[in-house]
Amino acid sequence: MDLALQEGYFEREGVEVELVRVQQTPSALAALQAGEGEMANIGTDALLLLVAGGATDLRAVVSPNKSLPFLIAAKDSIATPADLPGKSFGIGRPGSLDQSLSTRVLQAADVDTDTLEFVALGQPNVRAQALVAGRVDATTMSIGTGAPCRTRPACTC
Repeated sequence: MDLALQEGYFEREGVEVELVRVQQTPSALAALQAGEGEMANIGTDALLLLVAGGATDLRAVVSPNKSLPFLIAAKDSIATPADLPGKSFGIGRPGSLDQSLSTRVLQAADVDTDTLEFVALGQPNVRAQALVAGRVDATTMSIGTGAPCRTRPACTC
């Protein structure tokens, strides 16, 4: 989204866009429901739950990718997934997409995810900071979390 804005994609398409940052899907949904936005980048699972609960005024716009731009980052002492059992793992929130996808990836690597301590920390940049500070042993984050943002000089995303 930032790159599309920076490179003038929306302007070329004749669409005026203002990106407003909120913490996590629940905050984005609250903003939508309060009329404070028209579109949000949220987990599809959250939208499906709202529709199942009777919401009829929401629509999904999906952009399929060949892969997800996420990685599992860990302390230096964790060299392989086999080193993760019994460790703490930072997630956005319980039941979030990052937790469910991380769980599936780790299970595919033969990690007993029942032995992990999932720690709800919020946004990927907060999880990255918690990893660096030693508050968690591993976490999932987007590939660009540690990279400097070109769209906002003081960005900490």
